[in-house]
Amino acid sequence: MKLTGVLFIVMGVLCLLFPILYAVWLNYLFAVLLIVGGIIHFWMVGKDSSDHRLQHVLLALFYLLGGIALAFFPGVGILTMTLLLGAVFFAHGVASVALYFSLRGVAKKWLVLFSGVLEIVLGVMIAAGLPSSSAWVIGTLAGVNFIFFGFSLFTLDREMRALSA
Repeated sequence: MKLTGVLFIVMGVLCLLFPILYAVWLNYLFAVLLIVGGIIHFWMVGKDSSDHRLQHVLLALFYLLGGIALAFFPGVGILTMTLLLGAVFFAHGVASVALYFSLRGVAKKWLVLFSGVLEIVLGVMIAAGLPSSSAWVIGTLAGVNFIFFGFSLFTLDREMRALSA
């Protein structure tokens, strides 16, 4: 858990330093993944039985069109990812708050609660600031989230080791 915490902190700092670059990079990463997925589905058309060929063709077209759309219209992709990120932050925050209530005998479990509440607030902030905030919000808020979550994992690792000793 300690190494994971450190990795989250490093990713968070990089996101804060280059928020727009992070958003654009993430958009193009999704575009490439969708295009590769479309190519794989087209490849599966020749490999699968005739019962599933139509499904693979349709999925290939959807994947390819989605990937091409993200590649040529990154603003739409970044806006969509911003909205999705808000939903993910909110859901992860709720899960972190639930984790807080399940931890027994951990002295610094309040950090998990703090991280969860922060994520819920960030999710609401994202939804309230759309669409004008979508250019920088992904990297900035992801960076803040990664840093706090990383610190909570790092601290929990130390506490869990102390409890098991």
